[in-house]
Amino acid sequence: MKHKFLVVLLTIAATLCMAFGLSACDMIPSKGTGFLFTLGEDGTYSITGTYSLTGLSKDNATEIVIPSENEGKPVTSIGDHAFSLCTTLISVTIPDSVTSIGKDAFSYCGHLETIVVDPNNAMYSSRDGILYDKNQTQIVFVPNSFKGTVIIPDSVTSIGNRAFAGCDELTSITIGSGVTSIGYEAFYNCDGLTSVTIGSGVTSIGDDAFNDCDGLTSVTIPDSVTEIGYRAFLLCKALKEVHIFDLAAWCGIAFADGNANPLSWAQHLFMDGKEVINLEIPTGVTEIGWYAFNACSGLMSVTIPNSVTEIGDGAFAGCSGLTSFTIPNSVTSIGSDAFWGCGGLTSITIPDSVISIGKGVFYDCNNLKEVHFANPNGWKISRRDDMYDYQDISGLEDPAQAAKYFTNSLYSTDYYWKREG
Repeated sequence: MKHKFLVVLLTIAATLCMAFGLSACDMIPSKGTGFLFTLGEDGTYSITGTYSLTGLSKDNATEIVIPSENEGKPVTSIGDHAFSLCTTLISVTIPDSVTSIGKDAFSYCGHLETIVVDPNNAMYSSRDGILYDKNQTQIVFVPNSFKGTVIIPDSVTSIGNRAFAGCDELTSITIGSGVTSIGYEAFYNCDGLTSVTIGSGVTSIGDDAFNDCDGLTSVTIPDSVTEIGYRAFLLCKALKEVHIFDLAAWCGIAFADGNANPLSWAQHLFMDGKEVINLEIPTGVTEIGWYAFNACSGLMSVTIPNSVTEIGDGAFAGCSGLTSFTIPNSVTSIGSDAFWGCGGLTSITIPDSVISIGKGVFYDCNNLKEVHFANPNGWKISRRDDMYDYQDISGLEDPAQAAKYFTNSLYSTDYYWKREG
């Protein structure tokens, strides 16, 4: 016979509540329900977990029906982590009284199949076992046992924080064009996920959105995306292909760090289905953004138009296949680590237009033997970007000496470069 309520020892619940700012005295075990409650200042209850006075194992609980009231007062919220790690839980029923569901309330419930919300609930709804907001424009939570392919309808405008986290039997996902944002850790640790197509309406991808999706082999990023958060594709070890449609839009994405860019793991960029080997930045692009082509080892050459004035931090870092690179006379700034680890480069020219070079720009370019300065005069270096404490540097007339500065000396990693006059 199925037990209706999860069983958790009161001492464990007390520890959890203390960790989240509640004292043991705040927890009220409701006789006969198996739930732990906290009474809020507004006179309503929040469920913070479950308890048992019978000694039943939590592993026997398969169904949870949240009560709409306790001791005559409404139950309005489900607390953070309230039912997290309920490994045998299969279904949850939420009443119309609940208006708030906390962080990770049902996370890591590996057998959870369905969530059912009372149709009269003013804040939440459910469809096909998935928890949505009332109007079904945001996916709030997907049960961890969800399997196979998911097509997110165009009616959905946002995928909530950790919405699919831990759905390790999810294999592919197509995100509808109505979605504009993908939340923090939205697909975290979806081990079975192999391909993702992001809809044309998405503008932002949150921190750690696809972190640790170690089965992901391909991802398509639309032109609409303008920012991708920290570590969004960290540990996507199987990723082989990144597909895009517009190089100008790609150059403008604000990647929060190197692991925000899926190229850091895929290393191969495809545009309109064809791998980009000889990269030609479109005319009109003024800035190549931070980490734009980070670790894209498939690149062999790059052509940059005279419209570009800035090459961002890490823009071509780790492009080990890159053998030639011409910086146009329009560029004024080259960011830190811009060409870090480009082992195929043997020679490069810094045009007269460049007045600022970040630290580590050619670090670990072991085959770089010549750096030609069109204007070797007036250069200063400092450990601080504001050049507060600077020193003059000489010898840049000699390309071999300049290369040594950038590749195998203290100056190569710790100093910013600025030119005056």
